[in-house]
Amino acid sequence: MRELLKILVILILVSCQTKTKENNGNSEDSIKSVDSEIVQVTNELSETVDDNNITEETFMDFFGNFMWNREFQNERIVYPINYKGKQLESKKDWKYNRFYTVKSYMPILHTDTITYYDKDVSDNLLTMSIVSFENQESENFDFKRTVEGWKLVKVGIQHIDSLIDIGFINFIKQFSSDSIFQKEHVAFPIPNYYVDYDNDYEIVYDSLISENWKYMQFENELGSLMTFNEDIGSVYRIIFFRGIENGIHAKYTFKKFGQEWRLIKLEDYST
Repeated sequence: MRELLKILVILILVSCQTKTKENNGNSEDSIKSVDSEIVQVTNELSETVDDNNITEETFMDFFGNFMWNREFQNERIVYPINYKGKQLESKKDWKYNRFYTVKSYMPILHTDTITYYDKDVSDNLLTMSIVSFENQESENFDFKRTVEGWKLVKVGIQHIDSLIDIGFINFIKQFSSDSIFQKEHVAFPIPNYYVDYDNDYEIVYDSLISENWKYMQFENELGSLMTFNEDIGSVYRIIFFRGIENGIHAKYTFKKFGQEWRLIKLEDYST
């Protein structure tokens, strides 16, 4: 009888220990599961924050950093990259592009009444071109929006005569170099908006008649014109002089009447 009791006690103890281990194991598994879920949620939140930050990066904010910051520029290039027909394999092959950093303004051509400095670019692919009137060439920079922000994926080059907006480009060249042609292609009386420095920088308006027109050597001011892959079917072209680290802010609005372009509005809000 005593032997039987001993056996029963041993069996009960063994059973209790087994259940305790099972319970402990389940608890540890539960803790590990909770920890795993916490880590997963934390990572998801972290990714969400990063995505939000990326979404807030407008193209022109990005391009400002891309233009001024040598290291940032190199980090935002997808290698290997096709550079004007040559293959650049890594960062060490890239030569820093200063763009407009050595100038006091950027001349930008677009086709609507809202500039790229007033709105974000909704496209995920964007071609930005730098048209040089001196070299008669256009450098084309293809940018792509990625999960890490805007990145440069290709650089091409083409002759100015093969541009899709060559009609307006040729007009601007003649408008800039021929004083008689220029005056004939201004819609007089032309509205003129500007800042009154003597009256708390209030924006004022007047109009200019042909007798008061002064010839503008536009081509010298343009130098190299920045353009985007916009709708060339628009009857409007706006050239925007946007200052770099200064208060230059001027717009020249052109409109197409039939087959002819005319300058229809002047705006100079420079401070």
